[in-house]
Amino acid sequence: MNKSFDLKNNTPRRKRLKRKSRLNSARSWINVYNGKNIIKGYSKWFGVDLRCAITELRMIGIEISKEYEENVRQSIKDRTQRKKELKEKKHEISLQEDTYVLDYTESFLLNDISELEKESNSLSINTTNEIQIITPEELPFWKY
Repeated sequence: MNKSFDLKNNTPRRKRLKRKSRLNSARSWINVYNGKNIIKGYSKWFGVDLRCAITELRMIGIEISKEYEENVRQSIKDRTQRKKELKEKKHEISLQEDTYVLDYTESFLLNDISELEKESNSLSINTTNEIQIITPEELPFWKY
C-alpha cells in the first residue's frame, strides 16, 4: 500500500480564518454562545487577542463599553511592562552571578599565586646538577 503523507495542519479551521471569514462565522457563533464574557469567549474560540475580539464584535454589531475596552488595553500594557521588568531583573541577577563567579575565581587564583610565590621564596633552588632526594614531608604541598 502506497501511503502519501499530507502535511495536515492540526490547528482548528476556526482559528485559521481570516477576518472576513471570522465575521461571517461569528454571526452564527454568537447565537449558540452561552458564556458570561462574550469578548473572552470570542477571543478563545477564534484564536485572536482581546483587542481584535473587541474590534470584530463591534463590526458585527455587539455593543462594548469604552470603559471595558480601556481596561483591556491597560491590562495589556501592564502585562507587557511586568514582563519587561522581569526580563531586566533576570538579566541583572545573571550579571551579578557572573560577577560573583569571576570575583571568586580571581581571588582564588590570586591566593594560589601568592601562596606559590611564598613557597618558592622559602625553597632553596639547587643550581648544580646533583640529584637531591626529598621526602614527602619536605614538599611544600604535603598535608598530613
